[in-house]
Amino acid sequence: ELVAGFDRDQVSTDGVNFSELDTWGGSARLRWDFGKVTLYSITGYEQVKTFSRGDIDGGVAGVGPGVVPFSSETADGMPKHRQITQELRLESDTKGLLDWQAGVFFFDEDYKIESFSWNTQGNPAAVPPIAPGSQDGYQRVRQTNKALAVFGALNYAVTPQLKLRGGLRYTQDKKDFNVEAYEFSAFVPCVLSAKC
Repeated sequence: ELVAGFDRDQVSTDGVNFSELDTWGGSARLRWDFGKVTLYSITGYEQVKTFSRGDIDGGVAGVGPGVVPFSSETADGMPKHRQITQELRLESDTKGLLDWQAGVFFFDEDYKIESFSWNTQGNPAAVPPIAPGSQDGYQRVRQTNKALAVFGALNYAVTPQLKLRGGLRYTQDKKDFNVEAYEFSAFVPCVLSAKC
């Protein structure tokens, strides 16, 4: 009962719909035992490529079902993505009253996102005419993120029933975001100098 004539088992579309996802990565966990201390190294790598396109207006503009005031067919994709993580951690191994650990963590990510828009129905009356399904918007942004953290923690057994735990972490994080390409016509106007 959302709107008159709504049927949850029916979808009306006059555009293109699909989704693609490619992802791969791996990690390596290494351990060195030095007697009273143990060193851990955890390295990770991830990569993603994805692209999804959809006719999202719910019908055919001017036809229905219901009121579809304009066509909306868009897509978003991630043509480039890379993420690297590295942790080095040193842990005590004394099995005494006091245990501790300390380490560093590094994070490095670089990715791009593309957004597209299409004129599903076209406009033969335009000058020059616009063909159905022609692309009328494109945007590409890029973000990089680098982070470095140092951390430490202490565990102290006051009694077998009472253990105190405390820790600190300091992280320095830097992100850069840029609009690399912007070709409107269907998208909201954007001022590149302002890095919208």
